[in-house]
Amino acid sequence: MPPLNALRAFEAAARYESLTQAARELGVSQAAVSQQVRLLEDHLQQPLFLRHPRRLELTDAGRAYLPILSTALATLREGTQALFGDDAQRPLTVRVAGSFARQWLVPRLPELYRKQPSLRLRLLATTWPSQHTLEGADLEIANGYGNWQGLEVERLTREHWLVVAAPGFPIRHGAADLQTRLPSLPRIAVQGYRETWQQWQQQADIAGTLPEPIMETDTTSLAIEAAKAGLGLLLVRSLLVEQALADGSLVQASPVTLASDGGHYLVREAGRLVRPGEAAFCQWLRQELGG
Repeated sequence: MPPLNALRAFEAAARYESLTQAARELGVSQAAVSQQVRLLEDHLQQPLFLRHPRRLELTDAGRAYLPILSTALATLREGTQALFGDDAQRPLTVRVAGSFARQWLVPRLPELYRKQPSLRLRLLATTWPSQHTLEGADLEIANGYGNWQGLEVERLTREHWLVVAAPGFPIRHGAADLQTRLPSLPRIAVQGYRETWQQWQQQADIAGTLPEPIMETDTTSLAIEAAKAGLGLLLVRSLLVEQALADGSLVQASPVTLASDGGHYLVREAGRLVRPGEAAFCQWLRQELGG
């Protein structure tokens, strides 16, 4: 490798095509810049400048070398700033689907902080996922179908749909046999999904036409609370009711499940440097989700 000071001197002189302006940027004398450029040329055994009385002109070799060197130095500066500068001290900002945050992420954060006590998180709850930009966030944990454009996407979960209800709900409604009584029972739906009650009905081989749900919500968390309150049956993604099924606040009302086309995804800007805290958070997330 050529000496770093020589590379910096050439890169600055080549950008300005001036030893004087390069010296001003680097805080050294013009003679020092000239000496470093000569040192680089000797190292490479190739002239990088044609020296005219009042200006510098890049040779073909110098012109080809400049963008390579500028990119390398910029990457080094950005990486150093991200890992050791002010960027390294700022919180990790994560946009997260609100239902995922409430039903899955937040209950597990104490364990994360036991493993990563120095981690600083800023959570931004959202109902609808980003499309082309993360809007100031480092990461997004998004609920969807993987169709993001211009972003780096990693699938975190494989889920299925199941029908849940408050304990005793089917009995209170005289529907111990859900397969035959489904059309007569109140149901809750969540907007924005491809999978529907009608698809689950076909999967369960239940005949008849289902009436419209008695309530629709735009968040799964709200629908889960309505189901816990005994309002009706809810068709829901399995991941988001793990805790409710475990603690008994909801029960699975039918053994029939429906495969989900979508899931939860980790979304980030493509090509961006990953900070150590961010890498640790993503690794923990994959492990917890069984990836």
